Amino acid sequence: MIYAAITLAVAQVTLLVVALTVLLRTPTDRLSKGLGRWGWAAVIIVANLIGPILFLTLGRERTGPAAALPAPAGHLIDRFPSTGGAPLRTRALRKSFRDHVVLDGVDLDVPAGSIYGFLGPNGSGKTTALRTIMGFAHADSGPVDLPARTDIGHLPDVSAFDPWLSPAGYLRLAARLSGVDDVEERVAEALDLSGLRHVRRPIGGLSRGMRQRLGIAQALIHTPQLIILDEPTSALDPIARGEVLDTIAALRGRATVFFSTHSMADVERVCDHAAFLGGGRIIAAGTLTELVGRYGDPHQVTATFHSPDAARTGQLLEDAGFRDVHLTTAGRLDAAFATALEGSR
Repeated sequence: MIYAAITLAVAQVTLLVVALTVLLRTPTDRLSKGLGRWGWAAVIIVANLIGPILFLTLGRERTGPAAALPAPAGHLIDRFPSTGGAPLRTRALRKSFRDHVVLDGVDLDVPAGSIYGFLGPNGSGKTTALRTIMGFAHADSGPVDLPARTDIGHLPDVSAFDPWLSPAGYLRLAARLSGVDDVEERVAEALDLSGLRHVRRPIGGLSRGMRQRLGIAQALIHTPQLIILDEPTSALDPIARGEVLDTIAALRGRATVFFSTHSMADVERVCDHAAFLGGGRIIAAGTLTELVGRYGDPHQVTATFHSPDAARTGQLLEDAGFRDVHLTTAGRLDAAFATALEGSR
């Protein structure tokens, strides 16, 4: 906005100078009769001044601060009855599009302080569920209980940013719109958490991963109790995915985080609770330990360690009575990729 105003001001001054120059070089006999050279000079100058004068005299309220926005209508608030307890709870939530049932009795209980993964294959209805929970879509039936309904941060599946703003400028705007008092302090904290403190270039020049981290920073700028993220790691490269997941993990203890994904690895990395959506219903939910104990192989153990002799280590494990021992010396592929990329710079 500042750059646009400066550009317009320069253009206005340039036109003023050009018009006066042409006026001075125009012979008197070629000027329209009646005004003369000085009359036209006055017209040019007054025309350039009339806009600013009108704004300064008529464009601002003279008394008192701007009126506050009206409170939301009561019937909008009533769509989310608060009964206390869990930051997010649904009961028999149902949503359909004509004859196609997308959500068929979804029950969710998201514990306070948890990082909760909402798992399901592509097209399973995760985004529809989140849109219905947020109130962007109307449920056919079933209550959505959001005790912190006025204190929620949200990152949609497709985020939109003002491409000419810097990350800090965008977060300042978001903080002011959210009514944050200590704007600079909150912006600094959000930039630190998202790893964007030293990024100065406009948002339009950022990678998708950096924009996703900026979206998460925007969602928590007003210190919400509940943060809802829709597919925050979708379409990211391995390094960007890791950075976004690290940002989500850093929210532990700050807020309750509920995010949708189709990646089991993402949930295993940062979540302590999860729910599986299938056929429009929650087919399993609980802590990761409970889910693995209920549906996984209780005898399978995964260990990560360093050994100078992998073959010898494998033999020792088999001699100790372990079966189906599989060893790899490659390490984590994403870590290897990140190290190789860093070394090439």
